[in-house]
Amino acid sequence: MFTEEVALASLQNKMDYCDLHDDVTCHLRTSGTDVCTSFVWEKEFSLLRHLRDHEWLLWADCDALITNFSRPLSSIVDAAGPDHNLIVIEDHNYYNLGVLMLRSGDWAEWLITELLKPRDVIEYSPGAWRDTKSFRDLVAKHPEVISRIKVVEKKRLQSYDMDWDLHDFIYHQPNCKYNLKTKMDGVLDCRRRFLSHSFRISGSPNGIAEYKPRSLALEPDQYVSLSHRLRCLWRRMSQTWS
Repeated sequence: MFTEEVALASLQNKMDYCDLHDDVTCHLRTSGTDVCTSFVWEKEFSLLRHLRDHEWLLWADCDALITNFSRPLSSIVDAAGPDHNLIVIEDHNYYNLGVLMLRSGDWAEWLITELLKPRDVIEYSPGAWRDTKSFRDLVAKHPEVISRIKVVEKKRLQSYDMDWDLHDFIYHQPNCKYNLKTKMDGVLDCRRRFLSHSFRISGSPNGIAEYKPRSLALEPDQYVSLSHRLRCLWRRMSQTWS
């Protein structure tokens, strides 16, 4: 699913939105902060890195594309009350954290820090959904977190493939690799559907915009030496024993 073509289309999509909105800044990365764990945790590292730079931050996964470029981020933020710090949607599984908005502040910093703490253990747990698993555990331990969450309708923040339409803010194609009836054919179909949405911009004739690729390049994968891998293993084992 996540070929270089998909990654570049996703990056360009976010940059195009930022170009159209002067009050929005894009912070994009193509390599992870922590080489010991998967790129999934880059969400938390990126949010923490830029938390104090903006009042609100929007995170959108690589498999999420902005499809309504005319919609400002304020249209999402306006749904939150003064005590809400996290804006998400909820589906039949749980809160979907693939696209979210987070209000800057001490509470947000605490939340992200807590989510990152168990990552070494969760990373290699069978059936774990990584940061979603961490979030579930955190809510179970601190149920007051729920009062900080604003759940919005999907069309306002993110819509899945089966119920998306052109006026929705973000098209999100999550868990593609987990829902495949035929493995390779399913991967190719997911990739095809995702890339077809990368050409769409709401408000243009028929919702289709001319695709003008930027001069983008992915950063090379980080080389992890054997000694570094051993340190990662020791870190994970130490946290498991603690």
